[in-house]
Amino acid sequence: MVKLAGNTFMIEAPTNVGIYLDGETVYVVDPGTSRKALREIEENFREKKVVVLNTHHHADHILLDYLYEKRLGAKVFTSEIETHLLLHPELEAYYLFGAETPKLFKKTFFMAKPVNAQPFPEGIPLKPVFLPGHTPGHHGFLTPDGVLFCGDLYFSPDIVDKYGYPYHFSVSILRKTVEKFKDVEYDLVVPAHGKPSADPTGEIDYMMRRIDEIENRLYELLKEPHSVEEAAYKLADHFGFKFSSGFFYLFRSFVSSLLQDLEEHLEEDGGRWKRI
Repeated sequence: MVKLAGNTFMIEAPTNVGIYLDGETVYVVDPGTSRKALREIEENFREKKVVVLNTHHHADHILLDYLYEKRLGAKVFTSEIETHLLLHPELEAYYLFGAETPKLFKKTFFMAKPVNAQPFPEGIPLKPVFLPGHTPGHHGFLTPDGVLFCGDLYFSPDIVDKYGYPYHFSVSILRKTVEKFKDVEYDLVVPAHGKPSADPTGEIDYMMRRIDEIENRLYELLKEPHSVEEAAYKLADHFGFKFSSGFFYLFRSFVSSLLQDLEEHLEEDGGRWKRI
């Protein structure tokens, strides 16, 4: 456990786990996938009340919520729209696939166990900060120590380079979110996947340049009509993206987000898109 400031801590993990101590209550931001983090919290805060705050519904952020609920008696909170996806995690697979899902979507990357999630309560010491784009109800959490746990608002350059593209549900909303975000100063910003930074502007710009690069290539492709799947396969081939075990459907969703971002310059006919 790393102390960030005052009563704010972080456990480094594939999905970083945020911690804020408030008297007899421990607030945990995004339990994620780390059982080591769960054991550390159990050992250090066994006698305290545990409250889980989720930035959004993706399984790599909520996978262990059910264990915090079961073993620690934790209450789980997230934004109102995201509560439905924590209560019914199969909904993510439905919207990615578009129908009743095959077995590949039953894996833990896509489907966590359901938890009794509730909307953010009044009066908690961590301030929810609305940061939409990655998902519709995506929020960060600002601690009284000036530390913002920003979830998947942005991905560090090494993560972007590793996976090739940064998934976001709405690129058009994300653009507005990051521009507003740059106008606000925080003492420290902690992404779910990356290192804490006092000024993540460079990392955000790196991510947005990658999005623009992929979107510009898509726009070139759409000189000729393409379906979402056709465009996705051609983009994957151009950039060298490899997919397995359902990951294509995440990329298809991302490509759909780019189409929506470009829609003023496009027309759709029978499921195929092209430039106007």
